Amino acid sequence: MSVATAGANSSRNLFEREGVEMMKLFFLTLLCSVMAAVHADDLMQTDCQPENGITPICGFSAPEDLDDVTGMQALVVGSLGGVNFNDSHATQGGDIRILYLDTLNTEKVYPPGLDAPAVSEGPAWGSPDCPGPPAEFSAHGLHVSANKLGSHTLLVVNHAGRESIEWLELNKNGTRITARWRGCVMVDEPYWVNDVAILDDGGLIASHMMPREQAGTLLSRPTNDRVESGFVLEWHADSGWQKIPGSEGALPNGIAISADNKVVYSNHYLANQLVAIERATGKRLWTAALNGAPDNLSVRPDGDLLVATHLVDLATIRDQCLLRNDPICKLPFVISSVDSTTGAVSPVIESAGRPFGGSTVAVEYGDYIYMGSFSGNRIGRIPVPR
Repeated sequence: MSVATAGANSSRNLFEREGVEMMKLFFLTLLCSVMAAVHADDLMQTDCQPENGITPICGFSAPEDLDDVTGMQALVVGSLGGVNFNDSHATQGGDIRILYLDTLNTEKVYPPGLDAPAVSEGPAWGSPDCPGPPAEFSAHGLHVSANKLGSHTLLVVNHAGRESIEWLELNKNGTRITARWRGCVMVDEPYWVNDVAILDDGGLIASHMMPREQAGTLLSRPTNDRVESGFVLEWHADSGWQKIPGSEGALPNGIAISADNKVVYSNHYLANQLVAIERATGKRLWTAALNGAPDNLSVRPDGDLLVATHLVDLATIRDQCLLRNDPICKLPFVISSVDSTTGAVSPVIESAGRPFGGSTVAVEYGDYIYMGSFSGNRIGRIPVPR
């Protein structure tokens, strides 16, 4: 599942201490939810039946983001995992799983089992300054793209032990898909990123939600507060991290790039809007007003966008889902389709309750739309409206 500086030094120090304590509470309660979900897995599987037009697919752990693997009849599903809190970004226990769409079977591919190496041989991808593979792993935003080697590049926002973008390679091995770590890009202070997308020239863009030192205030922010706490970043190996001008927003969250790499699409979670920005100039091309707070977004096969929005505030998300060990987060959500040229919004589905809720992302593949969630053991599937 993404501002103002303090005044006097004493006020700033107090603010930062309080923020860290709030972050501890958030991460520790998330740990309780995820760990309880893992231990109750057998029970959860018995409660995974279609209802209300949604087919749940179980076998996941807080599947916050997902993307399709072009030409492989599969989805990559990222798990945020549990938490062992040592500092402001110490999530751990997350993983990457493959959902094979022909059988609906799932398989964990990263971190891999003992029978497979975690790291590929050959030149490193990402930054030449990457210190090596992560000792811990937590998958937040992710992005999959075909590369010139005939395999796929998977970028994953990692909050475990370090703030980084991990670069993985996906390969087809018979009927299975394998994942190998190939490199990383470290995320500099004070940035705290949520989602990521690759660029054709080997760079990337990422959504900076808010300064990392203020992360503990996240769950106390009211819905639609419109405080511009972050912006969109662009990274290249030769220039590092740079702000894209004109990309400021209220808690930037999901991000996507147009096929020609000229337009950046950025969700502003606490402004209930999606904006289109000309990457070269920072010119805002359009703003789409959304029903709810937009989490992640994806590009549809026709070039338009799918956006998942929440209809409750962050405190309710914490109390009703992150603090509980239920297999289903039943909070209301909306999936909308947005015209990538005009910003016109069309509703796809609005739902709450069983068998799936709290959607964070929607991805179209074939005849179906697949939806992830920040909590629970399942993703949801609906037919593409015709």
